[in-house]
Amino acid sequence: MLTWQIYIEFFVAVLIALNPIGNIAFFLSLTSHQSAKEKSKTAFMAAIAIAITIVLTVWLGQRVLDAFGISIGSFRMGAGIAILLVGISMVKNGADAPPPTHALDADHPPKKNIAVVPLAIPIVAGPATLGVIISQTENIPGIWDELIFSGLGLVATFIIWIIFKFAVPVGRILGQEGINIITRIMGLILMAIAMESMSKGIRLLFPGLA
Repeated sequence: MLTWQIYIEFFVAVLIALNPIGNIAFFLSLTSHQSAKEKSKTAFMAAIAIAITIVLTVWLGQRVLDAFGISIGSFRMGAGIAILLVGISMVKNGADAPPPTHALDADHPPKKNIAVVPLAIPIVAGPATLGVIISQTENIPGIWDELIFSGLGLVATFIIWIIFKFAVPVGRILGQEGINIITRIMGLILMAIAMESMSKGIRLLFPGLA
């Protein structure tokens, strides 16, 4: 088994990558059209999706990338494009921005079920989180270490869920205008995160450009 210092480093790194405080604004903006009950359900479903993503990444992340011959650079590029689309939509439309992952149909408007995509993936459990997990668990010596890493990931997810639950009263304090302002600011930051992810992907794919 690994040392407790490594476990603590893993937990702190994953929690920072999940960015629970910073993602409150994204949660409020993406759920601005929902009732308090729907927000609570979205928070719970997002937490479940994040937990599943973390556990699967701990156990299968590096194996899947190796099996398909996918490099971390290519992974960062693909995830960066997905995040960029979300950011552009938030900056352009504010809190009324529909999830870009849904197809727009005049006869069948989107239901805006954003708990899994884009809230859980890729906003919270995005390339930074998955990259941290894959890099930290690249050479796990045994199954007990994988179980401990998975448990630590679940603890981090529980913290995300609690913070999202309390995001509802915070949204009432901010009001719609405040949410719109935060949405556009967070959209710009999200676009910057996307560009950073893609730039790192390019440097990994083309080391000569670094």
